[in-house]
Amino acid sequence: MIFEKLYSIIQFIISFFIGGTECVGCSSRTYSFVLCDNCKRKILNFSTFNSNKRCEICGKILISEIGLCNECKSKKENQIAIYYDKIFPMHMYRLWYKDLIYAWKKENYRGLGLLFSKLYFDSILAIQKSYQIDSIVCIPERPGKLKKKGWDQMKDIKNILSRKYSILIDDVFIRKSETEQKKLSKKEREDGLGTEYELIENINIKGGNYLILDDVVTTGNTMNKCAKLLKNRGAKNVYGLSLFIDLIDTKVSVGVGLQCSMT
Repeated sequence: MIFEKLYSIIQFIISFFIGGTECVGCSSRTYSFVLCDNCKRKILNFSTFNSNKRCEICGKILISEIGLCNECKSKKENQIAIYYDKIFPMHMYRLWYKDLIYAWKKENYRGLGLLFSKLYFDSILAIQKSYQIDSIVCIPERPGKLKKKGWDQMKDIKNILSRKYSILIDDVFIRKSETEQKKLSKKEREDGLGTEYELIENINIKGGNYLILDDVVTTGNTMNKCAKLLKNRGAKNVYGLSLFIDLIDTKVSVGVGLQCSMT
């Protein structure tokens, strides 16, 4: 957490001396890093979920469908195995939210981890009100990423959740490939080429309910593979929690938001 705060302070000082920077969200001038205070509030204006307005499985926004989106219905009809029981996405992966993730991952605005950790914390508390969660786990970083880049965004999230919010993240997965998801085709993702995961050797998976943390859900295949590993070892239910989701039907208007409240 010290490193994230240090990055925030340095970025603020640089921004101040150059006369401010452009907010990723609204393009206004700000002395904060990446986001102005108003856009930060927009990101944090999320605490709960409304299952009546989302797909019961992947969390996608529902427009005309009831219960399940067309994609999940198709998977069910074609007997395609879905191992996760439900995904809870916080925001839609669109417009300036994509720029925000790019700033975090590629431009090394590491201080965003503090903002995102607050979002994860609020969402975990919301989920725990309606679902019993016995263990919280996380999609692992690519092999060699820490050595090459010096830090990993989800590892930062794990550290902040643990130290600042007393949320324990259990280490259960190992990632065996260095290939990034975005560099793979949809078929390659589905086949698991370059994106193989396994459980840590001799890890004890109790028959409880697991919550997997990830930053962005695109096809849902990574979440599904990790959920399968847990289910095969005896997990009862596996849920997913992501900052953003890209599993949106083409029928959904880009103006539709994902913030809502749980029933």
